[in-house]
Amino acid sequence: MIKRWLVRIYGVVQGVGFRPFIYNLASKYQLSGLVGNDTQGVFLEIEGSEEVLNAFVQQIPIVAPPMAVIDKIEIINTELPISMQSGFIIVKSQGAGDKQISVPVDTALCSDCEKELLTPEDRRYLYPFINCTNCGPRYTIIEALPYDRFNTTMKTFQMCPECAAEYNDPTNRRFHAQPNACWHCGPQVSLLDRQKNIIARGIEAIKQAGEFLSAGKIIAIKGLGGFHLACDARNSDVVKTLRRRKNREEKALAVMCKDINTLKAIVQTSIYSEKILQGPEKPILLLPKKDTQLLADEIAPVNPNYGVMLPYTPLHRVLFEFSPPYLVMTSANKTDEPIEYKNDEAVSNLNQIADYFLLHDREIKRRCDDSVATVFRDKLFMIRRSRGFAPLAIKLPEEFSHIIATGAEQKNVIAIAKGKDIILSHHLGDLENEEAYRAFEECINDLTSFLDLKPRLIVHDLHPEYLATKWALEQPVAKLAIQHHEAHIGACMLEHQLAEPVIGIAFDGTGYGYDGTLWGSEVFIGDGKDFRRVAHLLPIPLIGGEKAIREVWRLGYVLQELAGIKEKNANFNNRPEISIFKKMLSNHLNVFLSTGMGRLFDGVAAILNLREKITYDGQAAIELENIAYHSTKSIPLKLDIIQQEKKWFFDWRPLIQQISAYLRKGEAISTLAFGFHLAIANAINEICLLIRNQYGINKVCLSGGVFMNQILLRESVSRLEQDNFEVYWHQTIPCNDGGIAAGQIYLAYLRSEK
Repeated sequence: MIKRWLVRIYGVVQGVGFRPFIYNLASKYQLSGLVGNDTQGVFLEIEGSEEVLNAFVQQIPIVAPPMAVIDKIEIINTELPISMQSGFIIVKSQGAGDKQISVPVDTALCSDCEKELLTPEDRRYLYPFINCTNCGPRYTIIEALPYDRFNTTMKTFQMCPECAAEYNDPTNRRFHAQPNACWHCGPQVSLLDRQKNIIARGIEAIKQAGEFLSAGKIIAIKGLGGFHLACDARNSDVVKTLRRRKNREEKALAVMCKDINTLKAIVQTSIYSEKILQGPEKPILLLPKKDTQLLADEIAPVNPNYGVMLPYTPLHRVLFEFSPPYLVMTSANKTDEPIEYKNDEAVSNLNQIADYFLLHDREIKRRCDDSVATVFRDKLFMIRRSRGFAPLAIKLPEEFSHIIATGAEQKNVIAIAKGKDIILSHHLGDLENEEAYRAFEECINDLTSFLDLKPRLIVHDLHPEYLATKWALEQPVAKLAIQHHEAHIGACMLEHQLAEPVIGIAFDGTGYGYDGTLWGSEVFIGDGKDFRRVAHLLPIPLIGGEKAIREVWRLGYVLQELAGIKEKNANFNNRPEISIFKKMLSNHLNVFLSTGMGRLFDGVAAILNLREKITYDGQAAIELENIAYHSTKSIPLKLDIIQQEKKWFFDWRPLIQQISAYLRKGEAISTLAFGFHLAIANAINEICLLIRNQYGINKVCLSGGVFMNQILLRESVSRLEQDNFEVYWHQTIPCNDGGIAAGQIYLAYLRSEK
């Protein structure tokens, strides 16, 4: 019996070749009907025998396009009027209705397009904007939904007859590829100098850029979601120049490698890491260095890892045909500002950093930094979730709609809940920077407009002075404050879909506590509806407040002073500030108490003579981890746990005494650094054993920026598992402040009446 069904498909089903896929699958099953996009996803009317219709629908999720993420297939109506039409058609998109779809992400150059790109006989040979339904820009060019060319920044480029023929050919992989273009009709590149003079256009611009890079010049390159600053990663002089001009003195620089074999010459890889490096997202991946002199020492000083990636746009891939095989590719911005993404602003703002500018005329709708990750236990461990991952949705168990979470002050990411989806934005940066705060406001307006969402609730941090909090409090809707470290645990619980009682370990540098002090070594118990703080560090005084975070020797001094160390680190003696510090401590003048675990790491780094001042966030702790990798033995250091008034405290004073004693005896810095990490991991295990014994909780969530430390994460997980705890850590949501917004929404969901 012939039937005609109306079927809806929800999820990431636009911009991924889904309509052409349905067209070809329906043709294979000899069904008639139609398929189209609308604001909820993909709709189709299919006509044929009931048996064939069932087989067709069951086949959709099995053979769907690789970029598609199907949330739900819903058969809306099985009794549509029979039309007896012949054939199957793709109909014009419909723009009305509630916007329910998931936004497609930008996807790296696919192997088919790369093959064409490098084939001299192909009409798109070396064309830097080649793409198809399986790759290319999506999120960074979409202006509105549904996803069609006229709703993207490609609308200004009219397809030539050849591209139009491909676009309309159901057998072609560019069938309805919205950014489809070629040398004749698509975006073009040009090379400019600092005076905005055009030096070259087209392929000559890329060739000349490659020659300049080989000659030791710095070039600002417009990519997918913004600009990079690029230079020859083998050339020490130009890397030093880039650092000086950008005022990025010591933080590691990312390196883009020509191909996987070039990359494998400088870092150690695994089957899994190579899969990630060559996947559709192509993030920057932190991997162990090989003992080689191929790159300049200044790329990642005192760091055991390189941040490496492969070319993810055709422009990058073409550039490597004419440039050195290793290029520094660092975000093009002034220090602490968001990435540049507009041509005129980039040329003006980067004029004192870049020597030349490789531009193109495809507008970037929204900036999007590179994603950064590493690998832990053969699983992705996200550090910065942005290009290739944003704005992929994370699922809630139930609907919890029309919510905005404003995230944290640093590494800001916002989140929006609609239906069962939590949509995390791209990385926005540190909101204390004026341009980053402007990007924060633009992102909220952009995504709420994009999704046609009017919030009924805004979730924000507890800190009254955070700009994200201030913005939230100004909005004329209901608000909910979520404590910073509880949000960290919430993010980990969300990722693993936990709603039962857990032991939550949230270790980071700082966060505003319920008592108005600075927290950061929190041990909670609870199910997310409520948390109880059961343990934390004994407070560490910050002499001079924020200044102590930048000048970490102050932390080293105060740790030794309060631990009763008479013979302090030589770097702390003979400083004119010391006598003043003693008075400040005794009189509690301009001294702020912190229980931040990150501050303990900083202070120990200072005691071990690794760092007196920092030039970027987390530097002292990172260098403490880096030196620990060089240890050849372990020593029995211990972080004591004491109990007072039904609460446990990590007492760091005996640990500082032990470290100071070993230091005086001449013990190796690397050994002490490694021993310190083991002491923290042992303390985590010990406190969890105490809690399980008293409260019967066996699930442990590890979160907060301190757990980006791979030694601490490895040793903590190993010990907990040995004692049969169920251990959960972050994978696709960052454990740092980039995951706070996700945790804010999840805890708001758990604490609501839905």
